[in-house]
Parts: sequence; C-alpha cells; structure tokens
Amino acid sequence: MKIPKKIPIILVSFVFLGFFSGQAFGEEMSAVQKQVWEAQKATWELMEKGEKDAEKYKANFHKDLFYLGRSGVSPANRNRWAMLLINYITVDSFELNPIEIKIFGNIAIVMYSYNFKNSMDMITSGKVTNIFMKEDGKWLLLSGMSSSCQKPSMCP
Repeated sequence: MKIPKKIPIILVSFVFLGFFSGQAFGEEMSAVQKQVWEAQKATWELMEKGEKDAEKYKANFHKDLFYLGRSGVSPANRNRWAMLLINYITVDSFELNPIEIKIFGNIAIVMYSYNFKNSMDMITSGKVTNIFMKEDGKWLLLSGMSSSCQKPSMCP
C-alpha cells in the first residue's frame, strides 16, 4: 500500500506542534501562574527576612498541609513544617527558577529549582514539586516534596 505524500508531512507537523506547544519558562506566565508563583515565593521571602512568627508561615499553608522535606523521613503537617522552616533553615539569600507551573482549576502544581545561601556562605541547591490549592481567593501550599542536589540521593 502506497502512503500518500501528505501523510508524513501531517505527522511531522503534529509532532512539531506537540513538542513546542508546552510553555517554556522563557515565555510569559499567565496571570494565574504568576499568582501561584508569588504564593510560592512568599515563604522563601519570610525565611530570607528571618521571620520567627509561625503564624505568618502558616498563613501561606493549607490547613491540611503535609510536606516531605529534603531530609524528612515522614511528612510534616502545617504546624511542624512551619517550625522546621523557622528553626532549621537559615536563608540569607535565595534564587528560585521555575521549571513548570500547571493549573487545574483550583489546584496548581509547581516544579522549580532553588539555590540559597546561609549565614556561613554555604550554598544549598535542590528541586521541589509543590501542590497549591486556591481557597477563599488565596493560593495555599497543600503538599509537596523537595530533594537536595548536593549529593547522591539517600533514597533507595
């Protein structure tokens, strides 16, 4: 059976469109993606300021938050995650690089990489996947997981 000449051109076109139709982060974010990204940055900004008031952190977290940090053995709830950020992470400066933000109604998935420097000029790098839920007009961190890029993974 002979394949018409137009079929390969059409197939190549679909592959081309499929490959290049996703949003790359050199492109402009949508208004909703920008809202979610600002919500993501808010906790980092609190850490950079050295904020010690757990309620300010928890204002960015959903009441049912569960989070697995880069060295966590079990997920932390909202209160524990706020206390871990306050007591165990010192951020003098940070850089966040969005990888992808996908919006599904009132749910957003955020993937990004980070670098931060602490007071001893030690730089820590990692990657994060966070899930946000929009509730009462505000994007709140619902869940997530982060991993360090410093050394080989401790995971099996």
